[in-house]
Amino acid sequence: MAAVTEIPPITAAPPPPQPRPRVLVVGSLAASVSTAMCLVGLIGIYLARRADVVNTGEAWIPRGLDAQLAQPTMVMLTFGLSIITAVWMIDALRRDDRQHAWIATGLTMMFGLAIVNQVTYSLGLLGASTETEPGTLILTIIWFHVAMTIIGMTFLGVVFVRSLFGQYRRIPDGAAAAAIWWITTALLWPPIWYAIYVSK
Repeated sequence: MAAVTEIPPITAAPPPPQPRPRVLVVGSLAASVSTAMCLVGLIGIYLARRADVVNTGEAWIPRGLDAQLAQPTMVMLTFGLSIITAVWMIDALRRDDRQHAWIATGLTMMFGLAIVNQVTYSLGLLGASTETEPGTLILTIIWFHVAMTIIGMTFLGVVFVRSLFGQYRRIPDGAAAAAIWWITTALLWPPIWYAIYVSK
């Protein structure tokens, strides 16, 4: 007669593995929020100084400063498309769909390059100078945001290279962290668009 194998009780089972800490996601969220607070503070300073000057009856925008609306509006629409591709990147990596993840990451980076190109072109048309207070504030705000965009593109580039080597399999923490920064950067453009280019 065959020997009967005893099944150990469930209490003897090893403990489940500890959940992986999402340090990168939390760090990216903290960096995004703190950077957003800094930029929103700059926009607040801009609007406060503009209100002070306008209340005295003087013109805030100096003569010769031409704030075109077409390019900044196109930048806002491009940021909207890039949010969709950033979310697509995370979803594709979560499903381990490498090809679509690479396409989504590449498209997001391409949108970022187009955004930087449009913003720098619109700054050339704007003609802002650091010799005036409005020009200094406008250049500070816009170049701050351009720096955020370039940092986001670099972050996405790192995610793209690491995903090429098989990382982020179904746990796309790096991609999620990059998307948090990118989406924060995208959502900060509409306040800049309204404060500088619409209200003037």
